[in-house]
Formats: sequence, structure tokens, C-alpha cells
Amino acid sequence: MPFGNGVHSCPGSELAKLEMLILLHHLTTSFSNYFYLLHA
Repeated sequence: MPFGNGVHSCPGSELAKLEMLILLHHLTTSFSNYFYLLHA
């Protein structure tokens, strides 16, 4: 997802990147827990 550069850069780009990292963290932790429950 492009955020632009210079004067026309997106003011919320850092927030969007942080939200994506949080989402990836939650997805990976919940899927790993689900995997262990299936093979228990």
C-alpha cells in the first residue's frame, strides 16, 4: 500500500503500519495456539 513521499505523504502511515504489525501478531499467536489444540 503506497503512502506517498515528501509533502504529499500520508499523515496516518505510521499508525497504519503499527496496526498491521498488531494484526499480524494476533493472527500468528492465535493460529499457533489453534495448531497445538488440533494436535493435542
